[in-house]
Amino acid sequence: MQRPPVACRRAVRSLSPASSDSIWISDSLLASTFERFFRLTCQHQTRNGSHVPGPLEARRRSAKRRMTAMASASGGVSPLPFSLGALFGLRSSPSPTWRYEPPSKVLHRQPLDPPPMPPSRAIDLDSFFSTAISPILSQPPPLAPYVHESAPTLPDIQEPDMEICLEKFKALLDFEFTGLEYPAQLKKLESAYAYACPPNDRTGIFTLSVVEYLIKEKWQSRVSYPHQRMVMDLLRTPTVDLPDFPSPESLKIAKLVRQMSKGNFVATKGWPGLCRKLATALSDSYIMDAFPDKPTLDTTLPIFWELRSPDSGLTPLVHIKMRNQNIIKIHLSDTIAKNFAIQDLEEHIGFILTRPREGFKHLASLISKARRNQKVLEHMGPVFNRIPPSLMCKYIRAMPSELLEDGQAVTETAKMKVEIWLSILHYLDIAAGISGQESNYSRLAYASIAARGVRPSDVGNHLTRLRPIALMKALLCWLPYHESTCTVPTNDIVGCVESYFVPKDRSAANLKKLCMNKSLAELFFLLQRLSIPNHGIAELVLEFFLARKNLSDITSILDHFTVKGGSFSNPAFLLKYMHHALDEPRVSEDKRFVAQLLHSIRTLVIQGEKNAAFDPILRYLDTARNVHQLENILYLAHKAHLLPLGSTFTRNSRPLMNAKLIHQIAYQCSIDNTRTWRQSARSILYLYKYLTRNQLPIGPLFTQSVTRVFVMRPLMEKHFVDSRRFAWVCGMVRRVEGEHVARKLQEVFWDWRGELIQHAMRRNIELGGRGPAKVSTMKQLRLA
Repeated sequence: MQRPPVACRRAVRSLSPASSDSIWISDSLLASTFERFFRLTCQHQTRNGSHVPGPLEARRRSAKRRMTAMASASGGVSPLPFSLGALFGLRSSPSPTWRYEPPSKVLHRQPLDPPPMPPSRAIDLDSFFSTAISPILSQPPPLAPYVHESAPTLPDIQEPDMEICLEKFKALLDFEFTGLEYPAQLKKLESAYAYACPPNDRTGIFTLSVVEYLIKEKWQSRVSYPHQRMVMDLLRTPTVDLPDFPSPESLKIAKLVRQMSKGNFVATKGWPGLCRKLATALSDSYIMDAFPDKPTLDTTLPIFWELRSPDSGLTPLVHIKMRNQNIIKIHLSDTIAKNFAIQDLEEHIGFILTRPREGFKHLASLISKARRNQKVLEHMGPVFNRIPPSLMCKYIRAMPSELLEDGQAVTETAKMKVEIWLSILHYLDIAAGISGQESNYSRLAYASIAARGVRPSDVGNHLTRLRPIALMKALLCWLPYHESTCTVPTNDIVGCVESYFVPKDRSAANLKKLCMNKSLAELFFLLQRLSIPNHGIAELVLEFFLARKNLSDITSILDHFTVKGGSFSNPAFLLKYMHHALDEPRVSEDKRFVAQLLHSIRTLVIQGEKNAAFDPILRYLDTARNVHQLENILYLAHKAHLLPLGSTFTRNSRPLMNAKLIHQIAYQCSIDNTRTWRQSARSILYLYKYLTRNQLPIGPLFTQSVTRVFVMRPLMEKHFVDSRRFAWVCGMVRRVEGEHVARKLQEVFWDWRGELIQHAMRRNIELGGRGPAKVSTMKQLRLA
C-alpha cells in the first residue's frame, strides 16, 4: 500500500489531542464505517491464484491467521478487515518467513461457560449489528468457522481433573436425606451428578468413580432408603452416561452392581433395565469402529457371560422376575455372531449363547463343520474358554455320545471329529495354565472317549503333537478302562498314576528332562511291583507307537524294561509285534532295530509264563539270530583282514565248521600287532560270547589267543592287569587245557606283575616320589 499524500499527513498532525473522556467504539462499528472506502469483499480472505504454497501464499496465510486469532479472542465480535497502520502510513513488520505446514484437523471442543459479568458494564451487542442505522453501514460477511490449532494466541483449554470433579460431587452430597422422600433424594443425587460431571468424553470413568463412592458405608448412613435401589436408579437414568461397552470400566460397573444387589430384591428389579442400557452400546457400528480389522470373541464375548443370570448367584425368585433378560441375551448373541464372516460359526454360536444348557448338540455340529472349514477352528477355542467350568465339564462328558455312533466301529470321520474336540480342550488347558489356573479338560475328555472304546492309536495325530509328559499323562488315562484292570479298584490305579507323576524325589525341572521311553518302562515295572496287571497299558502304548511307525521307540521301551528285570503279566500281545517285525520288509538301516526288538521280546517271553504259541517263533528267532551274528563276525573279520584264506561259509554250514572258523579268526586277531590290545580284547570277547551262547566247543587255540591278548600283551607293554580279569582267563585255561597249565600260567603271571610293580616303585623312589607307585601313573609319565 502507498503512503498517504502530504495533505493527509498534515491533517493528522493538526488534530487536537484526545479528550480526557474516552468513548468506547466496537471494532464492528468501526469496520462498517470505513467499509465504503474499500471493496465490498475483503481481499485478504480471497485466495486468488495458485494454491501451491509459496511466498505469496504464505503472506496471505499469515494475514488470515492474524485475523482468525483476533476473531477468537474477541468473543464473537468481527475483527477489523484492514490494517490501521497501513492506512496512516506506519511501517508494518516484515513478512514472515515462509514455512510449509500441513493442513490440520478442525478441533471441536465444547467451550466452557463464560463467567457472569457485572450488570453495570453489560453491553447490548445486538444493537451494534443492527442494519437499521444506515443501508450503507451493513454488517460485513462473517468469517469462516475455522480455528487453527497452531495459533499462538489461542489459550489452551485444559480438561478438568477427575479428582476435582469427584470432590465437587462429594461436596454437593454433604446434606441430610432423612427429611425427604425417595423421589426428592434421587432428584438431588441426579442434579449433583449433572453439575459435577466433566464436559468431555470421560464421563464413563467419572460414573465408575461415583458408583465406587456411593457403595461405601460412609455415604450409606445418610440415606433412609436402601442405597442399592438409589444407585441402580441413578445408573438407569438417561442423563447418566455409562462407559463404552464392552470396556474394563463397564465390566467393573456390572460386577460392582451385581455384588451390591445380592440379597436385595428391590435393587435386583432394576438389573434388567441396567443390562438393557449396557447392551444398547454394543452395536454394529461400535464394534466395527473399535475393531476395524475383525472383531474377536475375546473382546465381545466376556460381557455376555458377565451378564448371564444363571451364574449371578441370585435366588430362584429373582430369576423368575428377570425373564425379560432373554431379550438382552438374544440381542448380544446376534450382535456377536453376525460380526463374523463364517456362516457356520454365526449359526451355532447364537444358539449356544442363548441356550447353554442344550448347547452340546450344537457344539458337536460345529465340530463337524470345523472338519471342513479350518477357519472355524481358530475361533472355537475362545468361545469355549468363556463357558463356565461346571457347564463345560457336562459338555465334555456328553460329547462322545454325539461324536460317536453306538455299536459301530470308530470310522475315519469320527476319529477326525474326536481329534478336533481334543485339540480345542488342549487349547483351553494351555490358556488356563497361562492365566495361573488349573484345568483338566483334556484328561476328562480322554477318560470319556476311553470309556466309549476309542484307543490311543485312533487319535494318534493329536497325541503325537503333545509334549512327552503330557503324552504320558494322556496314555495313562486309558488304563482304568482296559479290560485287564477291570478287577482292580479304580482308586488304586488312579493313586498309582498320580503318585508316579508327583514323586517326592523329583522336582519340576527334572520332570521336563525325563526320557519318555525310560519313564514308560519304569511305569510298567511299578505296576508289576504293585501287583497290577501291566500288559493292558503296555499293549495300548506299543500299539500307539506301532501305528506311528516308531519301531525304535518300541525297541527302547522294551530294552529299558528288560534291563530292569521286568515281565508282563500276559505277554501274548507281543506276538503281533514279532510277526510285524519279521513279515514287513525293511531297509538295511532298520535291521539293527528289528534285531534288538526281537531280542527284547524273546527275553520278556522267556522270563514270563510259558506259552506254546511262542515255541515255533522262538526257534526261528534263535536260528535267525545265530546266522545274523556269524554274518556280522565274518564281515568285520574281512574288513580287518583277519579272515583266513580259503575260508568259506554258507547258511547250511555245520556248527563245528563255524566253531573252527571262529578259532582261526581269534588266533589271527591275537597276533595282529596293527591293532591295540584293547581293540583285540573287544573282538576276542565278542567271539567268546558267540561260542558260549550257541554252546559251541572251545579249544586250546582259542584259550591261547585269549591268554596272549588279555595277559601277555598288556604286561609286555607295561600295562597293569587286573586280578579279576586274570582269574577269568585262568579259569578258562583250566577247563580247556588242564589244571597244571593253569598253575604254571599263574606262577608266571604273579612274578611278571610283581616285577612290573617293583620296577614302578623303584623308579618312583629314584625320582624323589613318595607313597605307592601306580603302574598307570608311571606309564602316563613315561617312567615305567
